[in-house]
Amino acid sequence: NAPIFYSQPFLVTIHDLIKHHSKGLATTTHWPFIYPFKRAGYYLAINQAINHSKLILTPSQAVKKDILQFYPVKSDKIVVTPEAADPIFFKPITKKIKELIPNKPYLIFTGNAYPHKNIIQLIKAVQLYRQKHNSQLQLVIVTAKDAFYQRLSRQIRQLNALSCIKIKGYSSDQQIQNLYHYSVAFITPSLFEGFGLPGLEAMASQTLVLSSNRTSLPEVYGRQAMYFDPDNLDAIIKVIHQAVNLTNRKQRLQFAQKYARSFSWQKTAQLTLNAYETCFCLRSHQ
Repeated sequence: NAPIFYSQPFLVTIHDLIKHHSKGLATTTHWPFIYPFKRAGYYLAINQAINHSKLILTPSQAVKKDILQFYPVKSDKIVVTPEAADPIFFKPITKKIKELIPNKPYLIFTGNAYPHKNIIQLIKAVQLYRQKHNSQLQLVIVTAKDAFYQRLSRQIRQLNALSCIKIKGYSSDQQIQNLYHYSVAFITPSLFEGFGLPGLEAMASQTLVLSSNRTSLPEVYGRQAMYFDPDNLDAIIKVIHQAVNLTNRKQRLQFAQKYARSFSWQKTAQLTLNAYETCFCLRSHQ
């Protein structure tokens, strides 16, 4: 957030406009009568940031396109500065954390449990896949233990999915890397993403990536992921089956890890510095 009453020149980073798309009481932890005021405050802050900033930094072309769709700003005011996986995820796996890794094949999802992450759809797909293929495949969900985690836990019980879902709270990068590496695949059925960092972390950990074909994800993951329509249960089941039976896995994972290395925080820092220097030059000539 940029301070609403700040009057000096500034740049702003906008990671996404998910709140423009994901609406309703299911997206908040506040009481119903507070929610409209919270959204009004959000629009006030984002409008101020977009209209009064000298430059806008975004992590993907998808977010840039979204901003241009909602706001009448010039395209060259928005600079794309992609993110990158932390170097720790590229380190060789030296030890399998046996007490952490399930003893059955599993998919892994990492991230928060907000409604736009579409996790319930994924759970239903895993349940149907197990029934259709007589499989013991599990789904490991690594997420913060917040109010949305509590809601997700209740929904899992309502779906009678406790036998195939394992929820883990806070995990270190080393633990997440281990979970990525020994999984069948990382999977994200998300409906909106500004970038999609977990998928790059998974590639860095030499893990297959199964991804929704929405917003920034195809842009970020390129040809290194297997895509599906997140609204279509059959499509999710089909791509899971392809992942389980993949034959050229080792070669594919090596290519994906190499691809993930093409993103770096050094590049991001340089692009960000260039943006600040551009603003400084513009200001000095005014």
